[in-house]
Amino acid sequence: MLPQTISEEDSKKKKNTLYAIYNMAGTFAMSAGVLLSGLPVILQHQYGLGQVESIKLLFLLYSMLGLGVVGIYFSLSKKIEISKHNDHALNSPEKKSKSEKSFLLSLSPKSRKIVGKLSGLFAVDSFAGGFVIQSIISLWFFTKFGADLAVLSYIFSIAGILTAFSFIGAAKIADKIGLINTMVFTHIPSNILLILVAFAPTLPIAFALYFGRMALSQMDVPTRQSYIVGVVNEDERTAAAGITNISRNVAQSASPPIAGYILQSLYLLSAPFIIGGVLKIVYDVALYVNFKNTKPSDEA
Repeated sequence: MLPQTISEEDSKKKKNTLYAIYNMAGTFAMSAGVLLSGLPVILQHQYGLGQVESIKLLFLLYSMLGLGVVGIYFSLSKKIEISKHNDHALNSPEKKSKSEKSFLLSLSPKSRKIVGKLSGLFAVDSFAGGFVIQSIISLWFFTKFGADLAVLSYIFSIAGILTAFSFIGAAKIADKIGLINTMVFTHIPSNILLILVAFAPTLPIAFALYFGRMALSQMDVPTRQSYIVGVVNEDERTAAAGITNISRNVAQSASPPIAGYILQSLYLLSAPFIIGGVLKIVYDVALYVNFKNTKPSDEA
């Protein structure tokens, strides 16, 4: 939807910033939500509520916000749809035949090859990310340093704010050196910091390394989104985004159980950080090797 909100002329100058603002808004909101996750502890101390009763209030708030999201979707403008000059192409018998077969077959041979490679690489990245999802990081901070829920809510909220500001930085860097270079050369240092978190001797050092990692690790998010819609045709954007997101989500669902087994059965508390960081660096190198010369339309 996002590229449809600006003109083709503005796309070359504003597309990266558009994705940065979109992700920044969402991450700021997420940071506020994470901060609220410490509310049950406050309610328990101030009003004597039990742990389960205090957490139930968060579920209620979550449901109310979900209903609000439905209203926002209904208020979206029709201008987000693919522009009129592509309607004929989308409604042609050839396009209909392809779309009935599968998402992937709706892409041109060139786009299919690009999206296929990207999906495989993104799957590796997400599989690696599954080793260090927030719940596992929370467990690590709690088990190794005794950090409670209230402390962790502050930590993750600050990390979210750092991440939100990094999106604007990512857009500015991408305008200078390109999307792939930005994705790779910000991601590798963040993954080195992720590995170093595993060896942090004290809680302050662990937090400092984690904050450094979070200030860099998500700079590839708006750049990745901008890159995907930039290397395929306008009428292929939905399919390309759908395929790459499926690969990411499916791959990420596989690694948390493995991380849980490592933590519970092998007692290797810091292993998920090392495994996740190493796999992510492998992904970064592979992404650069495969796509350093494949430029989106606004960079070509």
